[in-house]
Amino acid sequence: MKIDFFCLFYIGKSYTDYMDVGKGLLFFFGALGVFNGLILSVYFFFFTKKKHLSNLFFGALLLAISLRIGKSIFVSFYPSLAKIYLQIGLTACFFIGPFLYYFLKSTINPGAPLTRSSKWSIAVLFAIILIPGIIYPYQTYP
Repeated sequence: MKIDFFCLFYIGKSYTDYMDVGKGLLFFFGALGVFNGLILSVYFFFFTKKKHLSNLFFGALLLAISLRIGKSIFVSFYPSLAKIYLQIGLTACFFIGPFLYYFLKSTINPGAPLTRSSKWSIAVLFAIILIPGIIYPYQTYP
């Protein structure tokens, strides 16, 4: 016979009450992780003592991942959320790969500056995702 540990605290309550508490805990810990990711990304952007390029890309990577996870958490618990949040999450998901690539590249070669072609590729990626997102917002073109 398998007994759930948390079920011991809810004797006399219905199964739906138990599930509401479980969903609340899931939302709380998910939102806590997103908040920690946002705080760490701000730290790596602005408050590190040595301004290494890898710190900036790590902060950008944490920001993109936190936005993506935050969007998923809020949409799964509040499905009637505005569509702009879905677009923000998709945009963040688009930037996870490039920021991870440039973070690893700057970590492997710590003294190398950001090349001109890298700056252009990041700018082009921002333009590729932001211009269509502004012209065709997800709220009106789902």
